[in-house]
Amino acid sequence: MNEALRQLIIHSCEKLNLSYRHMNSGAGHDAMIMAGVCPSAMLFVPCYKGITHHPDENVTWENMAKGTEVLFHTMIALDQS
Repeated sequence: MNEALRQLIIHSCEKLNLSYRHMNSGAGHDAMIMAGVCPSAMLFVPCYKGITHHPDENVTWENMAKGTEVLFHTMIALDQS
């Protein structure tokens, strides 16, 4: 994934006083293909009980809102860079 985009995401998390961690994803995502075409990164939000890629996967409205804020601030920062 693109390091510059990763740094913008980190900066957005810090600006919003949100915790974050760098994760390597073993699952296949569109970003893997897009990375060959344009700078790409992925933003994950916590799922209830850590369950992902399963019908029981669930994200709280609060975490969805936080993820949306991070994405918004990242896009603004990208536009200004």
